[in-house]
Amino acid sequence: ATLQNDFSADAREVLILYPSNNPGRRFYLLGLGKKQDFTEVQNACRSFCHRYRHKLPAKIGVDLRHFPDEAMPR
Repeated sequence: ATLQNDFSADAREVLILYPSNNPGRRFYLLGLGKKQDFTEVQNACRSFCHRYRHKLPAKIGVDLRHFPDEAMPR
């Protein structure tokens, strides 16, 4: 299966990846849907954190490199 078949990136969709070279580590892909303004991203992140709060480690990282600088609030 390919990532494109398993993950459509619909709003608030989650796909968990388990890298074979690093047991115990997980990557969560969070779908943001078609409308990707800051409020939608914030709502998706809040929903994700609430749904997975018992499974998440104490520290998490978020990669927002695909967003242009002007889209991020200052």
